[in-house]
Amino acid sequence: MAGTRGKRKIMEICKGDWEGCYSHKFDLWSKESYAHPAKMAQGLTFRILEHLEERGMLGPGSVVLDPMAGISTTLLVAYMKGYAAIGVELEPKFVGFSQDNIRRLVARHPGLAPEPRILQGDARNLSGLLAETG
Repeated sequence: MAGTRGKRKIMEICKGDWEGCYSHKFDLWSKESYAHPAKMAQGLTFRILEHLEERGMLGPGSVVLDPMAGISTTLLVAYMKGYAAIGVELEPKFVGFSQDNIRRLVARHPGLAPEPRILQGDARNLSGLLAETG
């Protein structure tokens, strides 16, 4: 019983850190990007990167990699937080949406970090994709 109570208490403490991650509204995506069937919540993405920073797993000079980038929410948030970011997306349609989102964000907020890179391809061949593109 004591173990269960302790776990519950930890969950209650941590729960507050993650509440509201789905209710924030950010203007990171183009209208076309809403066609993606599985968009990553922008507020959740900010919170995940903050969580990694708090634990010393992400810091100055880090590069954020998203092997299933979709419309590049992770790349966009990483850029807003000052990180270099690389994403891989298999579907050409979503690579196009990603490119639009990246151009749009960098134009509105230039110089926060290196411009995010989106690569079209299969992330199972990540080392090959990175080698091909430099």
